[in-house]
Amino acid sequence: MKIVHVMTESGAIKADKEVADDYQLQANESFTLPAIPAYTLDYQPIKLDINAADPEQMMLSQLVLQQAQFQASQQKLNSQLALQLAQLTVKGAK
Repeated sequence: MKIVHVMTESGAIKADKEVADDYQLQANESFTLPAIPAYTLDYQPIKLDINAADPEQMMLSQLVLQQAQFQASQQKLNSQLALQLAQLTVKGAK
């Protein structure tokens, strides 16, 4: 079994669903979570340059990457818990 992320036209995650391993992706679906963009306080995108010589920029890049990874893992966990809850609800209704 795999988790498929269903996204809106703009790329935001709309829902997740559990599918068979041989599932063929449909439009606006992905097995991987999209990268989470990072913005400055004035809503300008942060351009990450991991080869930057500036230590402050390197630290910012690492923090943004860690935050994106954490958010992705939290989204995956939330999806798995939602699926488990749905399965328990269905079993309890029988």
